[in-house]
Amino acid sequence: MFRNEYVPYKQYNIARLVSNSDNGDLLMKIYEYNFALNDLSLYLDLHPDDMEVYELFKMYTEKENEYVSMYEKKFGPLELNHSDYSCYMWEKGPWPFTGGKVDV
Repeated sequence: MFRNEYVPYKQYNIARLVSNSDNGDLLMKIYEYNFALNDLSLYLDLHPDDMEVYELFKMYTEKENEYVSMYEKKFGPLELNHSDYSCYMWEKGPWPFTGGKVDV
């Protein structure tokens, strides 16, 4: 995203996070785009006239929305206010206190 920004620390190798489920794969993509959007948003706060980064911001926003839509169609809502469903589905997901877990 920001070329030549990363400066390696000694012999540290970056580990790639890997999910063990379809649910986790989609969540990982959503988290990746969300993280990038937060970074780009901070950059754009300081450089509002940088149209190249703004176009990247718009593209990442579209991609994140696509992944959120795919996730919600397959696994249910990610947030309480996502109510594009015919019934209230928030309580239908796995809960940590009932043995449910989120794979990421």
